Amino acid sequence: MAVRPKGEKRKRRCVMATDSEWALIRQRADAEGLTISEYAVRALLAGREPEGSGGRLPPTLARRQLRAVLVLERMERHRLEELGAGHVWRELLAEVDARLDEEDGLGG
Repeated sequence: MAVRPKGEKRKRRCVMATDSEWALIRQRADAEGLTISEYAVRALLAGREPEGSGGRLPPTLARRQLRAVLVLERMERHRLEELGAGHVWRELLAEVDARLDEEDGLGG
């Protein structure tokens, strides 16, 4: 929960949302074990951007994208192994892991 000055009380506020937006907010709050109010205050104070404006992808789209990447990965690995070039796959993985480790070190 966001820290509030001692003695300061929370007040009721009004937020306008569609039923589907509210359901998604409730789902996310529940997933984090928060009330909707706690979730909304945390999200707003953390500077999260609404979906569709550069924020997180909707969960269904993120899952579809991850699925597609995993299918392509399996296909390419299988293709290289069938060609007897499994070592190429392992070399590529090592290069990519090194790049990701480098980016993690840069805060990227």
